[in-house]
Amino acid sequence: MPVSDDELAQAVALIAHDLAATLDWDPRRATTFAEEIVGVGVSIDGWDAAWGSYAIKLAEDVQQQLHDTFVDTMWPACPLHPRHPLWLDGEHDRAVWRCTLAGVDIAPLGSLTTST
Repeated sequence: MPVSDDELAQAVALIAHDLAATLDWDPRRATTFAEEIVGVGVSIDGWDAAWGSYAIKLAEDVQQQLHDTFVDTMWPACPLHPRHPLWLDGEHDRAVWRCTLAGVDIAPLGSLTTST
């Protein structure tokens, strides 16, 4: 099932918000970064709707890119335990940043803040 342009734009907007809020990036830089990941790291053709929301897949790929390239190996940092990142809970098409150590939800994808 192909991803529509609207789904792609919505996914990029959610991730760009979280990047800008947590890394103190200009919103345009955050959007460009997310769009570049779509261009080089995410295969829309290989995406399976049964796996979950395309925004979840894109967010996980953006997170992996930030970690692998050492741009920010803790992105997004857990507000409860700043020495580890939050992980995206994508079960049942749910997109929530979660502290796996405490087992608590922190914020929905696209809702991180500088104080999160």
